[in-house]
Amino acid sequence: MSPETLPMTAPPAGSPFNGRDMPELMTPPQVAQLLGVNVTTLRNWRHAGAGPRFVTLSSRTIRYRLADVRAFIDRNTSSDADGTSSQHKVATP
Repeated sequence: MSPETLPMTAPPAGSPFNGRDMPELMTPPQVAQLLGVNVTTLRNWRHAGAGPRFVTLSSRTIRYRLADVRAFIDRNTSSDADGTSSQHKVATP
């Protein structure tokens, strides 16, 4: 199954996204809310070369493609029954 066809889980409570109206390019705060992490965590992941792939529109404008965020979620989804995984760090692109 390609990242574009992966079903999305329900967005976090209070999320402005319903899964069908997700924008193609998302801002860091939108992605942070979707992933349930702090915007600072996304920035740290970018600087470390980890986390979802991102688009640099200008030196101060970062966006994330929806397909890249879905691929990141897929790479970091555990397949073990107990919810653990052999991956103990954020997958790099």
